[in-house]
Amino acid sequence: MVTASIRDGAVTNQKLAPLTAVGLVANSATSASTSVGAANSLVQRDAGAGIAARRISSDAVFEPFIQVSGSRFITLGGSTQSVYLGSQSGPSVAGSGPSGNVAVGAQSLLTTGTSSDGTSLGWQALNALSSGAANVAVGARAGSGLIQGSGNIYIGAYAGGGSYESYTTRIGYEAVPQRVFIHGIRGVTTGVADGVNVIIASNGQLGTISSSQRFKHDVTEIGNRSSRLLQLRPTSFRYLPALDSSQTETYGLIAEEVAEVMPELIAHDRDGNIETVKYQLLPVLLLNEMQRLQREVDALQQQVRQLQRKPKRR
Repeated sequence: MVTASIRDGAVTNQKLAPLTAVGLVANSATSASTSVGAANSLVQRDAGAGIAARRISSDAVFEPFIQVSGSRFITLGGSTQSVYLGSQSGPSVAGSGPSGNVAVGAQSLLTTGTSSDGTSLGWQALNALSSGAANVAVGARAGSGLIQGSGNIYIGAYAGGGSYESYTTRIGYEAVPQRVFIHGIRGVTTGVADGVNVIIASNGQLGTISSSQRFKHDVTEIGNRSSRLLQLRPTSFRYLPALDSSQTETYGLIAEEVAEVMPELIAHDRDGNIETVKYQLLPVLLLNEMQRLQREVDALQQQVRQLQRKPKRR
């Protein structure tokens, strides 16, 4: 039993008979009236106070299925087992096309093509997707740039990236500077003691550094290139009050100074501006320098031993 109807854009508690055939909803679905003034008809009123009856169709193969036709419609169930709520959401032909989709919002999953098992919540979310599977978008125009891909997750209004990508997660709108707070990380020891450091690239991608030989080529010794480390100036400083209200003293290098000595240690932002020092590279350079100094010490000690073994002149 359908127990709700739409009037003036709102849901009212009018009881409607079970739908058994194509027709207009009234007290009897088999003898529905086409008059907009008939009791319990499903109607739409435009800005000019004009009223038009809305047509409802049923799916004879997979029940339940309801579609309110026109530019504003609702599709529930059907042979594709999909749910579409909102103006022009989902495929243009009810009861056909991709399967297992859920779309809520005007023009959400508008051009789904062969995409299936997707979830989009928000105006124009995933509205350009033509093929793929298991994509998730939450927020207005989230994932709106994706044309082809599978397994992507977009969270936040305007969150998105490339037109062709798969198994990618993007959170937030990249054009607006944001801060991110995630609880349950700091102060929590991992359950397995094999953790690695996470880094972030200038394009916003998170990842780790791969050290295995299978990921590398052109492997050579560093040589004396690490000697330039001795020209760098270690400093103590405080961040600007806008960045650190506690004004805690800390230690580090000045990126602009490092850029003059070892530009390969500098990380730039997406606009090409100097941003920070690649501190994760310092340990291996320091190790190389320590080994070089140790070799010099060993050589000096060998010379000392040789001198000690020489007979003394009388």
